[in-house]
Amino acid sequence: MTTLHINGRAQQVDLPDETPLLWALRDELGHTGTKFGCGMALCGSCTVHIDGDGFPSRAELPGLPLGRDLRAGASHLNLAGAAV
Repeated sequence: MTTLHINGRAQQVDLPDETPLLWALRDELGHTGTKFGCGMALCGSCTVHIDGDGFPSRAELPGLPLGRDLRAGASHLNLAGAAV
């Protein structure tokens, strides 16, 4: 079980280690504002903010800096292209 602090709330997911954060956010927790884009973390559509720093959500769960505040989807409107 992994605890993620998303948009100010602690949320738990029980997923295999190889699960990308993007799928945990979208499929397990319902945070559909974060998108799958190019599949290589180059275009920025999968970016989430962790303590204010951009981070590709295609990273796998064990590679995440746990215990830090993660902002996903519509809660971080300062992403490039968010107004498109």
